[in-house]
Amino acid sequence: MFTFPIGLFQQLSNNNNFSTKLLLHFDGVNNSSTFADSANNLPVFISGNTIISTVQNKFGGSSGYFDGNSSYIYVDSNEFNFGTSDFTIEAFIYLEELGKFGHTIFSKLLNNQYSRYAFYIDYTDKINFIQQDDFGNTVFALTSLSTIVLQTWTHVAVSRSGNNFYLFVDGVLEVSNNNNIAISGTNGTFKIGALDPSNPPYDMYFHGYIDEFRVSSSAIYTNNFIPPTGAFDS
Repeated sequence: MFTFPIGLFQQLSNNNNFSTKLLLHFDGVNNSSTFADSANNLPVFISGNTIISTVQNKFGGSSGYFDGNSSYIYVDSNEFNFGTSDFTIEAFIYLEELGKFGHTIFSKLLNNQYSRYAFYIDYTDKINFIQQDDFGNTVFALTSLSTIVLQTWTHVAVSRSGNNFYLFVDGVLEVSNNNNIAISGTNGTFKIGALDPSNPPYDMYFHGYIDEFRVSSSAIYTNNFIPPTGAFDS
């Protein structure tokens, strides 16, 4: 009887995910300002000069370019209030600048202007996933052990399975933690490329390229894995 090699089976599972809530391939012509969600056709809105660029890409010939100066995209949907449910958020990123106050991969306000969850690169070039309460206090945090390499495509992911949280860099489990915290709230859009645009320096605009951004309502990764080798099918 034929048996799939473990790595191949894992890769097929990673690329095909039927719990996808948002999928951005960032495909298109150079300098386009049209961004399409390939999962559920959620409207994607633009702020600043975010564009499709063919200068860099991981897959598909193009990616999203964020200039680090007032540019981001956002989705207005309740799909990203996870509560205590499982989820995975992942992307390929390519930084054009290190040592910045912060580069936000994604963020979402929860109940007011201070409470949010976010996935970002800090001034030490490490990746963080945090949640802040209504007073801006960080009540939960995961921080990578490794640092991001300049101008190199890197796969990053954060996932939750039950009360276990996991943070991955290029398929390697960097840190995990157990917490029963609920990630939900009534306010705010889901932003890609910015933290708090109205409050510099905490705007933390991303400077670089993002490709294959996916949000799923399942815990796709809980152990080391092979990063995707092609565009996500779903």
